[in-house]
Amino acid sequence: MDMFNWSTHIFIHPCVWWIHKSRRTHILYKLNTAKPEGPRFTTPYYYSYFFELFFCFFGIFQFIPTIRKRSLSRHKTLGAVVVISGELSSLTDVWLAHYYDFPKELQGELLYWSRLIIGPLMALFIIQSLVVLRKKSFSSHGKYMLRAYAIAQGASTQTFFSILWGLLTVYKLEGNNRDILMLSSWFFNMILIELFIHKSYVLADSNT
Repeated sequence: MDMFNWSTHIFIHPCVWWIHKSRRTHILYKLNTAKPEGPRFTTPYYYSYFFELFFCFFGIFQFIPTIRKRSLSRHKTLGAVVVISGELSSLTDVWLAHYYDFPKELQGELLYWSRLIIGPLMALFIIQSLVVLRKKSFSSHGKYMLRAYAIAQGASTQTFFSILWGLLTVYKLEGNNRDILMLSSWFFNMILIELFIHKSYVLADSNT
């Protein structure tokens, strides 16, 4: 995978997330109703939206070596924004999953517990990236941030999977089917990023 393909992919993926999330937010704003997605039409939902937006889009530029090498000070400044927004995003999503009474067709037991695990896991990866950064292990720092980024991009993969579901089946995507698809999207991203890290496509140079 060359740099052009990597840069193109890492830019398109969060764009899918942004389109999906913005459309969802717009619908919630227009409907202003508690059904079926009304529980998220609140201030914490908007906090989550903007934290994820900062993390996903600013994070793009942190992973492209040519941009990172061009200005180390900019990388550090932007990195602080990415870290803070990533932590707040993961914790806000956990708060939403736990305290809001979603309809079962939108969040069953499987998805509920998955979110309670995935959110803290993302936060842990970000914290671990800072721990290894203090030890000057730049390659490990980048790898942990990539893992956190893969979790954050779960919504993008969920959008792709949802489209495939609509094309290949006649069943509504809700209940257990939706829970399994959402969880599968996170697993898919995490497996893919581990393969990516193993191949060292981006972070082969530990001095960057």
